[in-house]
Amino acid sequence: MKFNLLKSMLYVTTAMGAYCLTAASASAQTAGPNASDNNKSAGADENAIEEIVVTGTSIRGVAPVGANVTGLSNEDIQATLSENTQQILTNLPQGSSFNNLAQTLPAAGNFAGQTRVPIAQPNLRNLPGCNGSGTGACTLVLIDGHRITPEGIQQQAVDPAVIPPGMIDHVEVILDGNSAIYGSDAVGGVINFITKRNFNGVTADANYGFAPGGYTTYSADVTAGQSWDTGSIMVSYSHGYHDALFGSERSYVKSINWATGQPYSTTCDLSNVTVGTKNYAWPALGLGQNTCDLSKNQTIYPSETRNNGYLVFSQQIGQRIRFELSGFYSDSSQTGTAGALTNAVGGGITVGVGASNPYYTPVPGVAGTPNQSVQFSLGPVFGERSATQGTRIQTGQVTPTLTVELGGSWELRTLFTYGRSITSYDDPFANPNTIALAASATTLATAIDPYNIAATKNTALFGSLEYDNRGNGVNKYTNVRSIADGKLFALPGGDVHAAAGVEYYNDFFSSQTTNPTTTLIVPAIGASQHADSAFVETYIPLVGQGNSLPGVSRLELSASGRYDKYPGLGGQFDPKLALVYAPIEWIKIRGSWGKSFDAPTSTDKARALSQLQTIGFVPLSPALAGIFTPAGTFFPPGLNGLIFLTGTNPALQPQSSTNWAIGTDVTPPVVPHLTLSGTYYHILFKDIIGLPTVNGNQAPLFNNYPNLYVYNSAGIPTAQLNAIASQAPLSGPAAVAQATGAGYRIIEYIDGRVTNLGLATIAGIDFSAGYSMPTSFGGLDARFTGNYQLENDTRYAPSASPVNQNYALGAPDLNYSLVVGANIQKLRAQVTWNHTSGYAFSPIQTGISPSVQTHVDAYDAVNLFFLYGFDGPGLAKGLSLTFGVTNVFDADPPVYKLNSGNGFPPTIRTLGRVTQFGISKQF
Repeated sequence: MKFNLLKSMLYVTTAMGAYCLTAASASAQTAGPNASDNNKSAGADENAIEEIVVTGTSIRGVAPVGANVTGLSNEDIQATLSENTQQILTNLPQGSSFNNLAQTLPAAGNFAGQTRVPIAQPNLRNLPGCNGSGTGACTLVLIDGHRITPEGIQQQAVDPAVIPPGMIDHVEVILDGNSAIYGSDAVGGVINFITKRNFNGVTADANYGFAPGGYTTYSADVTAGQSWDTGSIMVSYSHGYHDALFGSERSYVKSINWATGQPYSTTCDLSNVTVGTKNYAWPALGLGQNTCDLSKNQTIYPSETRNNGYLVFSQQIGQRIRFELSGFYSDSSQTGTAGALTNAVGGGITVGVGASNPYYTPVPGVAGTPNQSVQFSLGPVFGERSATQGTRIQTGQVTPTLTVELGGSWELRTLFTYGRSITSYDDPFANPNTIALAASATTLATAIDPYNIAATKNTALFGSLEYDNRGNGVNKYTNVRSIADGKLFALPGGDVHAAAGVEYYNDFFSSQTTNPTTTLIVPAIGASQHADSAFVETYIPLVGQGNSLPGVSRLELSASGRYDKYPGLGGQFDPKLALVYAPIEWIKIRGSWGKSFDAPTSTDKARALSQLQTIGFVPLSPALAGIFTPAGTFFPPGLNGLIFLTGTNPALQPQSSTNWAIGTDVTPPVVPHLTLSGTYYHILFKDIIGLPTVNGNQAPLFNNYPNLYVYNSAGIPTAQLNAIASQAPLSGPAAVAQATGAGYRIIEYIDGRVTNLGLATIAGIDFSAGYSMPTSFGGLDARFTGNYQLENDTRYAPSASPVNQNYALGAPDLNYSLVVGANIQKLRAQVTWNHTSGYAFSPIQTGISPSVQTHVDAYDAVNLFFLYGFDGPGLAKGLSLTFGVTNVFDADPPVYKLNSGNGFPPTIRTLGRVTQFGISKQF
């Protein structure tokens, strides 16, 4: 598929922009030599900032009342040494990806491409079900205040990395629910990437980094801009690449049985044979099992190649009309691997072998020639890293905006956004059908040797043992929004402002994937989600400079509300009230209350169709019984297995929240340049959309959702199996027939569909302190920011008792970051300390025995950054050099002894010590 229409639009707009740039360059004034001057027009009105619409409000020139606002400046972003825009967000202590540099790790196993995209969905407040287990988003991501086209195949996410780093001026973050302003997705907050404007000249940047183990990364950005009296244009392009990082390159990565210290997996190059209830290890076929550590050949960070382009064009037309056009195109490819080829989650390749197979080998001491179950790997034939997971994401979007001055202070802004994304994967996959046939074949010409696959006589059979597992998802996104805002009347405390608007969006999603059971391409399925919305907002300054009183220096109120109507889901009204009260000039108390929601996406609607409900089969070896079967259940002898249903529950409803917060900001006059801030927040999160499984360990499912699984040690009755299979007509009957036909007893069924999973209460404190001190050589500064989560309780049913999720599943309560810097003439030096607290976890929920581990240690990463800006004539003019080291002390993530994991917690990943060099030149 190609972006013919969208690419053509981008080519036209780029050509128009280039023409305007050339035509205007002769008459436009150039900017001064300082970097700060290059980000504004030479003749720009510095007071124009008052007319800008900031994040969290629809009203120009007014800060969002009562909001907890944070963000990252351009200087902050540069000092993070981020490889892409996603990594910038790992520096926010309020986000789930904080201190987690390698956060784009895709799901393990060959189903990864189908179940999610390798995008770290931003999740402010670390809300449950919002880190990729569901399909929508709990944090809204914007560019310059407008939405971004989603991406995905069976899940949907917005990728912040579509923006070239050279285009980002700063990031604004609202840490409150904001559906009253923006509609769906703003449950935990809003992240708004603000692009540069009125830039004159050309800036070229290049960066190179490396880490132990052969890891390298490099990027290059070019940004060009020109402004003139009535407009401006900017064009930016970036290219980036980084290597894959394998488990073998980091000593802390290990997949072992932590109780014994031995490798965990039995899917190895040396096969394992089961007869009845006993296991035998090839080649001697003595009692026991061969084991191996698969994590060494799996990627903990996939390789990526990314190309991004961005255009912003603005032109004043007459006295009252301003036209702006922005657009981007992003093309990224990621490649990881789950190790050697397998055809089932966790179970590897298991076949039944009878005496008719010419390679049949009797087990010493076992009478007769009974059927055997042989578990093996295709690694000796296709390679130990043959289960590659290749994903490509192409996204393009254009947004023309027309602004009309209506008279007085009123203004009408109308934008139209059209975007399209294609997410595709093409992975080699073991073919369960041809492998089963070859294992049951009766001649050397048609049979494989399952004991020693590389010893198969007819090597021509190898070509039939794998197939290309393919799929793609296409999103076509349309958004129209019109907002009018201005002053209503004056009060003694200031002018009352109001904004009102309407909005329409439509997202059409289509998907086509390979059926993992039949290996055939499933017919394309499509669905759309759209909403009609209307919203209003008011700002009321009751007390200000004109009427301040003793004990009331400032009092401001804000009220907003939004109505969204979704087909099949009805209407959703979300209000928000906020206030700011300043008893004296240097103390500000703020508070807010509101409701927010997250609607099911078009991907959810498509997955809810019966054609996209999929049933898979997993052979259950005794080693997997502790993970995939309920604790205390009887695991029967013989060939056993489970079937699991994936897709989306057709009855899926929006998840919603009630948010409130209160905080204070203090700038004490007795200590100039000191700022202090603290906020308490509380979120009641209902009808949580998510998946009921956690990292391959099913203990939370068995403990919390008894209605989502069936376990029967005698085998699930045929009538019940047929009813389950009927929910996935394209794969269910085939999966059940394949399992039972091979002699397996299906003892377990898991409903693993996306669904509504109860309610949660989240509460905590945000805190920050900042201080700067001018000196004779430049200045010193320090900033301390963090988040302490006081409560994270989930009720799996309305009548159930609350469960502390941080303890149940293991998650940190405290994140903080300390940045200390110095400006010494032309040099900027900075050190950053990021801290993630340790935590205890529940042995029942995680399945980790208290004798093995009860606590995960804290994690600290220290980063260094240096920038030297030249200010001389010639080539030195506009030239700067950077040097930085992330994770200076090469700290490993703490050990996490989950038997189905890779030895470290999912909340903390690191590339190790990465050293980076950069150069920037302005022309």
